[in-house]
Amino acid sequence: MIKVAGLTRFKRIAVIGGAGLLLLALIWWALPWCVFYPDALSRPQLISVSFTARDGAPLRQLLTSEGQRVSLPVEFKALPRSLIDATLAAEDKRFFSHAGIDWLAVGRAAWDNAGSRRVVSGASTITQQLVKISAPRESRRTLGVKVREALQARRLEREWSKEQILAAYLNR
Repeated sequence: MIKVAGLTRFKRIAVIGGAGLLLLALIWWALPWCVFYPDALSRPQLISVSFTARDGAPLRQLLTSEGQRVSLPVEFKALPRSLIDATLAAEDKRFFSHAGIDWLAVGRAAWDNAGSRRVVSGASTITQQLVKISAPRESRRTLGVKVREALQARRLEREWSKEQILAAYLNR
């Protein structure tokens, strides 16, 4: 009788645990569809007007309406391999193996920050950084802002290829 009661309790715990995991998986899949990525990623980037000499030498480049100097965007296939490798080594080693959020980096940063009792490292992926630099500036970097950027990065990863994301990041 005790074994049966124990087995029933085990089954109950297994069902509740399985339902919890299923709910987490559903949230992981569905929640990114509840946010939109920044408008700047949906429209073409503004290009600065450039003036060149007859021989093609650059003379002057005007600012865009947003006050930036922006050259023509470069496609992924035209990017030098050394630039791609250096960017990935410095910013996001696991870029091609995560879905917008690098959970290993999040865990490492949480451990480092908790041990130091202050923020000493971050865990933003290239996709999260692209979302951040494409959105209007937030007055404060709160946890809510970081969570929204992570969800936007997950959505962007579903709709764009890794090559498109990396090219857009490097072009900005």
